[in-house]
Amino acid sequence: MPPTQPAGPPDIAAQLARLLAARLRPDALDGYRDQAWHWPGLVRLADAEGVAGLLRELVEREGLRPPEAERLALERERYQVLAVNTWLRAETRRIAGALSAAGVELILLKGAALALTLFRDPGLRRMGDVDLLVRPEAVPAALAALRALGYAPGQVEAHRGSRLAFENEVMLYRSAPPETLVELHWQLFDDPFYQDRLPMAWFWARTRPADLDGVAARQLEPSAQLLHLCAHLALHHGRPGHPRLRWLHDIAALLQAEGAAIDWPALLEPARDWGLVLPLQSVLSELAAEPWRAALPAAAAAALANMAPSPAERAALARLTAPRPAAWRLWQDLRALTGWRRRLAFLAINLVPGPRYMRQRYGRGPLPTLYLRRWARGLRQLGRRG
Repeated sequence: MPPTQPAGPPDIAAQLARLLAARLRPDALDGYRDQAWHWPGLVRLADAEGVAGLLRELVEREGLRPPEAERLALERERYQVLAVNTWLRAETRRIAGALSAAGVELILLKGAALALTLFRDPGLRRMGDVDLLVRPEAVPAALAALRALGYAPGQVEAHRGSRLAFENEVMLYRSAPPETLVELHWQLFDDPFYQDRLPMAWFWARTRPADLDGVAARQLEPSAQLLHLCAHLALHHGRPGHPRLRWLHDIAALLQAEGAAIDWPALLEPARDWGLVLPLQSVLSELAAEPWRAALPAAAAAALANMAPSPAERAALARLTAPRPAAWRLWQDLRALTGWRRRLAFLAINLVPGPRYMRQRYGRGPLPTLYLRRWARGLRQLGRRG
């Protein structure tokens, strides 16, 4: 039985992980109910991770008794999440309707999709933005429809068409209250290794309807959803200090609710071919251990454990998760691109962005001076890359 008083400073993240796991399987609290929960730290971390609503639900269900100040804080945060999510769900419906009218197919990603399946109560799991996937050829029409709704890209393109050619998304902001962020994706991961190798047709072929109160959209089927969520967590939230408990809970909840619908052989083979072995191994092995203890079929667990990631996949993961300066990342992205034409185009775009981009990024001043400043900064960063 674990001690009721920690010998040293409490591990707040471990405590919160156990409480979130207990939301999915109450026996996770067996032997821990009398633990000295560090409620002030738990409430602060739950708010930072976007899971205060989930924590409040668990506390109420299990009859846990945080101090009054923390109980009230959880109650306030729950209603804040409820207000934000109610707005975002309504805005998602409005956006989906506008894109449908423009003839743009879309797939709801991450929180926008999970809200329709795993978290129907909008006060549980915080949505920070609206993530949508469209086909690359539909991006211009999608951008036009979003602009008509009051959204605008947060950053000027380095050159016309460069974003679609070398990135995976565009972030669009609606400045009128309440401020809203839409992330419009055409690829799933922000790295040339995956943009060159990941066949998006596989994901588009593995969708199911998502009903937004009468507005039709699509969401990923459980197998594709699991692959995307694991890869998103490992590749985009793998750096120390990044929020991750919300994503771990999402995946554990998906496995609990829809694990029987996951086609493991059809999932593992493409994961190996596309360089997504490490994300699946790292995330699912963590979820199989304490406190989550998410169940995987024995054959799938054995097959996954025996898969060997390629050197190129290891390099891509290191590139995405290492705390390196922008110039180092640019150099690594350049090396990861396939074909000299693409490499030269990528290099030219990043060395000599257009004047509008330079003005937005570096402010006023003679353009030659701004370019010199950009190049000097990049060289300094490369010099410190070790």
